[in-house]
Amino acid sequence: MGFLGVFWYLQIVKGSEFALARGEQPAPSHRAAADARRRARPQGRGPRLDAPRAQPRARPRRADRRRGAAEAARGFPRHPVRHAERALAWRCGTGRRSSRSSSRRTCSFRTSRRSSRAASGSPPSRSSKPRCRDYPDGPAIAHAVGYVGEINESQLAKIADGSLQQGDIVGKTGVEREYDEILRGRRGWRLQTVNSLGRPFGASQPGRDPTDGLPLHLTIDKRLQRKLVEALADEVGSGIFMDPHTGEVLALASTPGYDPNLFTAPVSRTTWTALIGDPRHPLNDRAISSFYAPGSTFKVLMSIVGLETGAITPGTTVSCSGSAMIYNRRFMCWKKGGHGTVDVHHALVQSCNVFYYLLGRKVGIDAISKYAKMFHVGEITGIDIPGESRGNPPSAEWKQRIHKEQWYPGDTISVSIGQGLLAVTPVQMATMISAVANGGSLVRPHLARDTKTEPVRLPVSAERSP
Repeated sequence: MGFLGVFWYLQIVKGSEFALARGEQPAPSHRAAADARRRARPQGRGPRLDAPRAQPRARPRRADRRRGAAEAARGFPRHPVRHAERALAWRCGTGRRSSRSSSRRTCSFRTSRRSSRAASGSPPSRSSKPRCRDYPDGPAIAHAVGYVGEINESQLAKIADGSLQQGDIVGKTGVEREYDEILRGRRGWRLQTVNSLGRPFGASQPGRDPTDGLPLHLTIDKRLQRKLVEALADEVGSGIFMDPHTGEVLALASTPGYDPNLFTAPVSRTTWTALIGDPRHPLNDRAISSFYAPGSTFKVLMSIVGLETGAITPGTTVSCSGSAMIYNRRFMCWKKGGHGTVDVHHALVQSCNVFYYLLGRKVGIDAISKYAKMFHVGEITGIDIPGESRGNPPSAEWKQRIHKEQWYPGDTISVSIGQGLLAVTPVQMATMISAVANGGSLVRPHLARDTKTEPVRLPVSAERSP
């Protein structure tokens, strides 16, 4: 009698609950492409740099009946949890039965939350053909464009509005991440009634239509980007080209690179270990995050400091014999016999160390630090790629805060020729040189072509340029 009572309760009282479930069925949006074009020429705009393409995910080959049973399994006590987990693992491509078709599923990023939905009485979610990326240019544009991947737990925890769910594809690096919301679009939904096996029952009701992502056009010059990568070859380094008047990044590369297509499928442990264990760090974007001593390129800024502060004039001369005795220490010029008598113009052209040693001693580190910050040397430039580093700005305050040491006069002498404690990123130096080239306006480097930024006029005199 007890069995019959439970049977009556489940069939009559709770029958409608187990028979049908109704809820929102997600309708995913399609991610738009980020593409680059060659700059305009008199005969017209050149061809596109191959854009990352969105590709449909391969459909599973099992019948709806078996799939629906697997989706609903965890919601019914007569199905052990391990059976549900097995079915869901097969459905998501992680189980044994998916190994035969793994080559056809290289674009699958989806995971399943159907188990929790079934247990709560909500209908299992289904989406139509999730899309992923294909990067035809591979390593040539990896650090600029970046790659996409499945959202992780830490990213998901930051989403409070429910616009993203586990299994969604988001940008991970580069412009894919910076402009993720634009490229991704907005998911939609519709109301659908399903039975206990997860099969649709009756007609669905409209909810909200999905909004596809908007295409993003980049400033990258096709041929210049590839030439830059070819020039760097197997070197460990980076390079960046900018339009000094607009801040458009025409080429940006970091070598060695990596193939972003590796991330269009679940990355194997072997592949990931090889990438992060590579001593040359191919995943690191050196153009925006690695620090380098700028060397003689910093002498351009030193010339501006000297002229703007009045420490020198265009006619000021210095005699270079190959070295200079400063603070009871001999500082050498790169040219053993010296450059003879040079003014600021010839000192810059010939990269005379002695001229800038003496200039640095005269202006001091505070003035150097002021103008370095003004030109964004050792400062964040605001380039539209995540992961930019500040570098080591040349200042007494920075040394005291980081090294817990005071600034010594000899430190200034080394900084004056772009050495010593000074360390900057390539994008910072490109920004500084752009301001010099355009006559004294600071522009923000960017890769999105439609970015509108107003140049900031710096309080320097173009007439005093060396």
